[in-house]
Amino acid sequence: FEYTFNSNHVNFDQWDFLEFWFVYPNYFDATNLTNPSSIDIYNNTESIVEDLPNFDKTNVTLANAVSGLYTLDLISPNAIHNMHSYIDYSGKAWETNGFMYGDSITAQLDIQGANGNAPKNGNASAVLFFPSNSSKYPVPQRDDNSGVKEGNVLIYDFDNVTILDVDTSVPLLGKYYLGFFWTNGSAIGCKKLTIYMDTYDVFLQDFFYEPLLEKNILSGIVDKVYDNYSILIATINETTDQTVPNFYAVNQSDVNQEYILDVSGEEIPILLKSFLQNETILNPAEKISFRMTLQNLHELIDLNVKINVKLVALCNEEWIIDETTSIVETLKLKGDPSGGDIREFNVELEIPDFELDGTWYGQNAPMRKGGAKTITDIYIDDKLVGTYQSNDYSLLINDTEDILEGYIIALKYDEKITGASILKPFERDECTYIPDSTKFIVNIYDDNFMSSYFQFNASFDIYMNSEFRNVLVTPEDPIRGNFLNISSTLTTEFGTELANKNVTCQYYDAGEWVNFTSQFTDINGSTLFVIDTLNLNDEDTLLFRLIWPGDQYIQNLPYNISVDLLQDVIDISISLQGKQIQIYRNTKTTFIINIKNSGLYDVKISNITIDVNPDLPNQITQINYILLNEFSSGDTTLIIIEVEVSSITQFMVSFSADVQNLLTEEVITIHTSDTFDTFEKSLLDYMNDYFILIIFSIFAILAFVTFLFVKMTKKVIEAPIDEPAKKKTRRGKYLSVSEIPPKTVEAKKEQKPSKEKESKKITKKKIKEAEPEKKESTDLDSLLKEKGLRDEDK
Repeated sequence: FEYTFNSNHVNFDQWDFLEFWFVYPNYFDATNLTNPSSIDIYNNTESIVEDLPNFDKTNVTLANAVSGLYTLDLISPNAIHNMHSYIDYSGKAWETNGFMYGDSITAQLDIQGANGNAPKNGNASAVLFFPSNSSKYPVPQRDDNSGVKEGNVLIYDFDNVTILDVDTSVPLLGKYYLGFFWTNGSAIGCKKLTIYMDTYDVFLQDFFYEPLLEKNILSGIVDKVYDNYSILIATINETTDQTVPNFYAVNQSDVNQEYILDVSGEEIPILLKSFLQNETILNPAEKISFRMTLQNLHELIDLNVKINVKLVALCNEEWIIDETTSIVETLKLKGDPSGGDIREFNVELEIPDFELDGTWYGQNAPMRKGGAKTITDIYIDDKLVGTYQSNDYSLLINDTEDILEGYIIALKYDEKITGASILKPFERDECTYIPDSTKFIVNIYDDNFMSSYFQFNASFDIYMNSEFRNVLVTPEDPIRGNFLNISSTLTTEFGTELANKNVTCQYYDAGEWVNFTSQFTDINGSTLFVIDTLNLNDEDTLLFRLIWPGDQYIQNLPYNISVDLLQDVIDISISLQGKQIQIYRNTKTTFIINIKNSGLYDVKISNITIDVNPDLPNQITQINYILLNEFSSGDTTLIIIEVEVSSITQFMVSFSADVQNLLTEEVITIHTSDTFDTFEKSLLDYMNDYFILIIFSIFAILAFVTFLFVKMTKKVIEAPIDEPAKKKTRRGKYLSVSEIPPKTVEAKKEQKPSKEKESKKITKKKIKEAEPEKKESTDLDSLLKEKGLRDEDK
């Protein structure tokens, strides 16, 4: 901001000079003010303008004013609001910062004032710079002085004139810069936009088997262009020069995705049953076939249906490689007896071919070797019902199908990778093996739609692995001295049985593998090794290995077997205990010897010796010699001995026997002994001993006394102590019962109540005296008895 001050100006003939001002919008920042002597006098100025709130001033007073040029340096806010770079594709602008051969670069600049409003006008320019950020690229500068206001920005499109046509003459140096400049005489803008003109390189270095992961590992390096990138790596089954009719590399036969079209509240359902695509490796000029099956789910109306299929770039779904629309098919209402509710739609797309200059163009955008996907739109009466996107991606290559053809076996897709190294695992069944090679194809892209010019494919030879399956060790718990069996089946890792292969069984001994025996597999790939454990080392755990030399196609992988061998230890447990809690002197006592075979082997127990010290008479009262002659694992037996104890206070009982392992014939001696104290019997002990006899004696005495008492009591009852009353002389004559008149009997019965009226206070003696009278006078039986008594008296 410059001003030339002249103190001799004619205006000052009539006026006195006080000061002059630099006035500017307050979004500018003043930094220094240089006077005609090139001295910065900014700190000697003031910058307050009370009557202009949106402006600042810098004043120069009389004290500092000298004639000459004054320069005020101002910092302007950057008026550049945004910058854009585009690929111009036949008039269609695709915004991106990355460019490859065949791309035409155009640009756009957005200007906005410091107050958030669009300036009225100004002049803009765009300049391409080399990566060094200092020298211009030798292409014309693009200028534009007719910005178009859109909202609160002023837009300059430089008339969509190409800044640079990228071709093979452009050095692939990575980062370039588009410099944008703008000014309207007061505000300015200056900014740079980074763009990329480069290519990715991928180096596949090695492919190997990792036993710990049981996977194949692909290693390599990516020469990066941008901060992050996305990469697709696939193993392929090469089918060059092979014709496989009706083969579909993508066979999604059970999609069963339902879509619904809403027409005035009426739901019209349709079902995508299957999706098939015949190619996943896309060659230039190759035709790709698609087959989709749709079903009408509406039960009342027929549907007019068509599909639109397009292959699009994975880096940008709006970049269409090719697309086509099927003919309209009528789907009969659901359940049509002729099957007309289901229709197959077959369409075909064609991959564009390279141009003569090596550029590759799609339908509406350039081609990139960054993968492709299929998108299918379904229409009913020209109304979009739904969209199906296949997750089975395809790869693009430079070779035509007569040079390289195939389909993807396994695809690894990683997005937004920042590292440069490749270390990608593949399952074993995702690769092919010698005599064939495992072939890889790589596609790569980044957020700026940068990819590669070259085709990245590599082949590696790798062996198929063998595998010992169904390995079985019998018995499950082998015992040293017995035979053990190791059986197995030799196959490829994919289950193909290998016949007539020489398999060796080894075992690990003293730090090295020792060949035990070998045999050839039978037609089923099976082997059976019978091993005598007595010929092996004495370790508890044995390590065996099955191995074969492999062949020209199949790599040997040994199989290790760990076998815990139960050792030949004789384990006989014995216990000696007395049957009685206390042993008394001068009595016989019994001892029990419990023998149990806790080992794993059958044994023979012999030479049994029982010793009592001091020497006391003893004998074995129970022993099972048959069982002891073949004492099996887990068996238990008892030996019972009887000892006559004298008046000694203590004695010791000892037991010993020889035990022989029936398998290994090893013999050991088992022994046990114990000391026992004796006790003198007390009176209570004797009573305890004869308790039953005493009880029986008491019961016998009681029974005898009871018998005598009963007998005496009976005699007393039969012969009363009191002398019976003398019989009175009867008058009259004796009559038989039948001769007694009835009246007489009744009269006697009537007399009975009169006696009951007697005094209740009757002594026992009187009762006893009265009883005979009663019997005599009233009881016929008593009369007869009395008669009998007289007879007895006589």
